[in-house]
Amino acid sequence: MDLINLQKGVPQSDKFPHCYYKSDGFDAMEGSISGNGCRPSNNAMFYGNALALSKIASAVGNTTLAQEWEGRAADIRKMYLQLLWNEELDFFAVYKDGSPARAGQHNGTNGLPFGYPDDVCGVPPGHAPPLVPSHCNASDNRDDMTGCWRYRTPGCPPSTSWHNEEYNTNHSWACNTTVGVRELLGLGPPWYFGVPPQTVEMDKYLKSWEQLFDEQGFQAEWGPTTAEQRHRCFNFTHSTHECNWAAPSWPYETSRVMTGLSNLLNDYPQQSTLDSSHYMQLLRQYARAHTKSHAANASSPYIGENIEPHDGYWVARQIMYGDQPISHGGFANYADATEDKDRSVDYNHSTFADLIIEGLVGLRAMIGSILNINPLASGLKYFALDNVLYHNHSISVAFDEDGSRHYKGCAKGLCVFVDGELRASSPDLRQLNVSLG
Repeated sequence: MDLINLQKGVPQSDKFPHCYYKSDGFDAMEGSISGNGCRPSNNAMFYGNALALSKIASAVGNTTLAQEWEGRAADIRKMYLQLLWNEELDFFAVYKDGSPARAGQHNGTNGLPFGYPDDVCGVPPGHAPPLVPSHCNASDNRDDMTGCWRYRTPGCPPSTSWHNEEYNTNHSWACNTTVGVRELLGLGPPWYFGVPPQTVEMDKYLKSWEQLFDEQGFQAEWGPTTAEQRHRCFNFTHSTHECNWAAPSWPYETSRVMTGLSNLLNDYPQQSTLDSSHYMQLLRQYARAHTKSHAANASSPYIGENIEPHDGYWVARQIMYGDQPISHGGFANYADATEDKDRSVDYNHSTFADLIIEGLVGLRAMIGSILNINPLASGLKYFALDNVLYHNHSISVAFDEDGSRHYKGCAKGLCVFVDGELRASSPDLRQLNVSLG
């Protein structure tokens, strides 16, 4: 029942919200260009949750509950595709729900009220847009900048995250439509949970992947940016707070994109836009960021919260150590190192293991007695994954392109072992389905 109540968004209620609202701060993306609203990230999760509930119910023989949540998943998908897809951008984006706040109803994810005019869009009647204090534009006076990180550079949407106590309303985005900016959260999550349908309409949603390898989109040397680089608000932060998602590359978001790409390559076989070489390109870049980057007063390798996508230093640590310079505009708020300056040491929230096990090696979990192996290891000459406990079986997968690695029991090519027994093999990398029976 906890899963069901959470999915409804309102505990002990039979009603569902129009779409699932979330503030950008509670979506772990404070200071984003889009701000609060019905975000592609959490709404995709609710679709995935509904589908999971249906499959769980089916697996335990509860047909009625399975059908109910299968229908609910279909409703969420319909809402998602109608409200969150921006036809002009060819991209999923944050939707600003301008419907009146419904008395007594709160979103179960964070307890905040639904809808206009609390903090979603537009200028409430009788209110003028907030003005940025003049001293906040004087970037040469660091001592007088207290609190200015809450304000955007003129012309960019103000922060609407939970950090911003002064202004809760985003006066820059129109109501009842999607925002006019591509953010990485609109690429990974919908494909992570399989929201786009495998129909003729899929082609229009595939266009969004073009932005991942576009230098005006998300492509950068050290990892995809969290917002498209062509947008006027890219990297124009309210000075440079350590938690800001208008530009830096975020390993967590990158990992969601890579899982989404893995699903695209596995679950949408009719597409030809991307292939496994694109996955490996991102994975190599991802690994390089964790091993060859640099961090203030730290050694390599280093895993931090957010990395400067063009220069390869870990942003939060750089700022919290009070180090200079902060590249591409802005400056650190902290003249001296903060007490929690080392908080991002081993900030490993990036699902690195999943990207290797499920993506590179291709061990994809599913219900039933069939083991699906589909490696995306384009360009690798060898790899091995040993003794993975899967459905009460020990699974090992090995690949040796030319037979020079001498993996026991695998003379050459791709080999899949179940409980130490060779069950399937191939001379090259390809999908293999193996019975566990």
